[in-house]
Amino acid sequence: TSPAAAGEEAAILAAVDKLVFSTTLETADWGNVRIVPGGIKEELERLKAAPGKDMVLIGGAGIANTFLKLGIVDELSLLVSPIISGGGTRLFEGGYERENLKFVSADPFDSGAVLLTYARG
Repeated sequence: TSPAAAGEEAAILAAVDKLVFSTTLETADWGNVRIVPGGIKEELERLKAAPGKDMVLIGGAGIANTFLKLGIVDELSLLVSPIISGGGTRLFEGGYERENLKFVSADPFDSGAVLLTYARG
């Protein structure tokens, strides 16, 4: 990504409404942020029931696991990067019933990364 494109992406992300799920953070100063200290499932179900556009989770494996286990994820996009790190948090840490996902798309990037998208149910 070029610096100009990165700046445009940052401006778009700064402008959209964002939720931060945290039990320790009290303030956030990066445009349109609301901190949710608890009740993740209730908050997301309320938002999903409201009119509007899709929601996107940008985060790590911990919050992704929480969302998946709560059953509130309709579509799953996995960014596979051509890097072997040898460690890290597993995305699917266990406690799930076997579930077949429906392939939606595969979008490659110049970096060699591929964005794989699957639908649940």
